[in-house]
Amino acid sequence: MLATLVPTLRRDKEKELVLTDEQAVLLIGMSAATIDRRLARERAKMTIRGRSHTKPGSLLKSQIPIRTWADWNDAVPGFVEIDLVGHEGVN
Repeated sequence: MLATLVPTLRRDKEKELVLTDEQAVLLIGMSAATIDRRLARERAKMTIRGRSHTKPGSLLKSQIPIRTWADWNDAVPGFVEIDLVGHEGVN
């Protein structure tokens, strides 16, 4: 895909990608593994940390009921069980 994108971005009116001809040839010839290694540090910066909706520790453990084989008496009219999950994505 780089063989298509690099020339297109170089000739764009706003000059989206400013490279010399030598740099463009090297970029187009770069392997996928090399690209992944070079971008690893930048990708690590984008990792979301500390956005959990549950609290760690024993306080929470006592608030979550654990069902055993004998606790399945949910055939009562009006029984509802809901699991809440946060779906924020990367942003």
